[in-house]
Amino acid sequence: MRKVYRSKIDWSIWCMLLFTITIMIVCAIGSNWVISLPLISAIILFVVAISGTRYVIDGNTLIVYHFFRAHRIPIAKIKSATPAKGFLTGPALSSDRVSLRFTDRSVLKSSKPMEISPRHRDEFIAQLKELNPAIV
Repeated sequence: MRKVYRSKIDWSIWCMLLFTITIMIVCAIGSNWVISLPLISAIILFVVAISGTRYVIDGNTLIVYHFFRAHRIPIAKIKSATPAKGFLTGPALSSDRVSLRFTDRSVLKSSKPMEISPRHRDEFIAQLKELNPAIV
């Protein structure tokens, strides 16, 4: 069973993209293409970040895609999945997040939780608990 959850995207991400596009248009009108080139790169980076962030539950594995790079996490190693708000670093495009804590530190090579932002947060947590009833 494979289920894909897209990342929820905050309005601040869209504002940054709109601001960058506006600056690029103003620079292009002023014929200053030297400044426009880094802005075009920033727009491409935004689009890649937005389209490349998703979370896939495939069998007993959670696959977190960020910038098209996959990080595989065994669902059996998840200790808790709780709704969270904040801006800790992680593969999330929203402040409405799910904080994942693990039973084994070797999963992330850190004791910090992983924070992700699936669009359907409650459904995502319910599916994780269905696959691993030990999740708090």
